[in-house]
Amino acid sequence: MLIHGEKAQEKQFLSDTTVQENNTTFPTDAKLAKRIIDKCNQLAEQTGVNQRQSYARVSKQLLRDTFNSKHPKRLVKARKAVKKLKTIAGRLIRELHRELSLEHLKTDLGWDKTICTGAFFPQINAFFSLSRMEFKENHASTNR
Repeated sequence: MLIHGEKAQEKQFLSDTTVQENNTTFPTDAKLAKRIIDKCNQLAEQTGVNQRQSYARVSKQLLRDTFNSKHPKRLVKARKAVKKLKTIAGRLIRELHRELSLEHLKTDLGWDKTICTGAFFPQINAFFSLSRMEFKENHASTNR
């Protein structure tokens, strides 16, 4: 059926449209903490830092424990899981902050001054500052 131009045959036609659902997820505290844990593990792997523990399996299970937190029987477990995820994320951030100093990047990894002051090192500092600020804001909002 042609609908445009001079060759359109009918003046009216029926159109059936469907709406496709989108996969929207909300950034909860637990999901943000899980993202920080994953990014810390990724950063440690890229820079060659030996972590004490990566918390990969633990964080995965804790994130699952936070789902459906409005159910009365899951409420306490979900709150504890969120608190534990925030603690783990803070641990990994502090560990990377200790390990990834400027001197460490220069001597142990053999990076020269241009790399340490160039594009990569400000991203590390920005990542640490954003994650610290994010945790301070979330911590302040949950303690009220």
